[in-house]
Amino acid sequence: MAVLQRQCGGTFISNRKSTIQTFQNLYPDVKTMRRHRHFDWIGGHQMLKKADIIFSGATYGKYLPQFTAKKCMLFHGTYGSVSPSVVEGWTGFDHLFLIGPRMERQLHRFNDKYNLNYSVSGYIPFALYPEQTEENRLTILRKLGLNPDKKTVVYTPSKSTVGTWFHCAEDIAKETPAEYNLILRPHPNQAYSSKRKDKLSFKHISRLTKLRPDCSIDLSICSLPELECVADLIISDANSPAEESLFYDCAQLFADANRSSRTALREFLRTVDKLHEEDIDENLKLFDCGPSRYANGFNNWAEAISDAIQNKDKYAQARSRCFKYIFGEKDTHAAKRVVNTLTELYC
Repeated sequence: MAVLQRQCGGTFISNRKSTIQTFQNLYPDVKTMRRHRHFDWIGGHQMLKKADIIFSGATYGKYLPQFTAKKCMLFHGTYGSVSPSVVEGWTGFDHLFLIGPRMERQLHRFNDKYNLNYSVSGYIPFALYPEQTEENRLTILRKLGLNPDKKTVVYTPSKSTVGTWFHCAEDIAKETPAEYNLILRPHPNQAYSSKRKDKLSFKHISRLTKLRPDCSIDLSICSLPELECVADLIISDANSPAEESLFYDCAQLFADANRSSRTALREFLRTVDKLHEEDIDENLKLFDCGPSRYANGFNNWAEAISDAIQNKDKYAQARSRCFKYIFGEKDTHAAKRVVNTLTELYC
C-alpha cells in the first residue's frame, strides 16, 4: 500500500493500533488514520465515506459494500491459489490488480461466470526490494551482526500449522556449517504467537544460535526483502518467501517435509483449495528450483546446504521459468501500472 500511496497519494486506514504504528515506523512519509469500530462518526470511517477509490488487500464483505467509492483489490503475498470460493469473494470489487500470469490463468477458469474486471499489474512489493549491491549487502549484514566474508543462508518456514519450524529449525541451527552466516526468520504468525509451544521453541532455538558463530533469529531488525537480498540460499517450505526470493535468483533448498511436502501440498491444493490439476502441477514446479532436504535423501542439513549452493546453476532455468509464470517480467514498476490503469478507468 505504501508504494501505491507514494505514487497517487491517499490515506492508509486500519482499525488496529499496532498495524498503524508498524506502518508509520516503516513508512513515515505516508499518511495514516485509524478507524474506530464503534465510533463511525470520526476517523477512518468518515474518510472512507468521502473516498473516490478504495484499495483493499482483503474482501471485508460485510463492511466495504456500504461505501459508494470504486473498490479495487490488491494482493499481498504471491497468491498461489485462486479457487471458486475465493473468486466469489471478489465480486464486490470494481477492479482487480493481479500480480502475474499465474493468477490470471487461474482466474480465467471461473471468470466466465463472474465476469470480473482485472488487469495484470505485477508485484507491487518488488518496489521495496533493495538493489543487490555490495554496499547494501554489507549494510544489512552489519545490522544483523553477521560476517560479510561469509555466504548467507536464510531459513523462512511457513506458519506453524503447515510449516517445518518445529521439525527442522533445531537441526538447521545445529547442522548448518560454520562457514556460512545463518538467519532464521520464523513466520510472523508464529513469531508473535502467545502459545506456550511457540515461546518455548523460540527460547530453545535462541540458545542454540548463541552456540554457533554468525547466527541470528531475526524478527524485526530487517525486512524480509532485505534478508532475501543478502541470501545466497533460501531454505523454505515452498512458500511465498521462496517465490519472492526468485526476484534475486536465489538458490533454493526445500525442506519438503510433513505438511509442506510436495505430496501434502498436492493433496491440500486438490481437496481444500480445489485447484485444477494443471494449476496444481504448475504450482508444484517451484520444487524444481532446487533440491529437497528429505526427498533427495541427504544425510543432514550440512550436506543439503552445500549441495544447493554449489549446484545453483543446475536449477537456473527452472528458477527463471518459475518467476515468469508467477510474476511475469522482472521489474519494480507495478505501482505505476496501477496508477496508469486508474487514470484510464476513472479519471
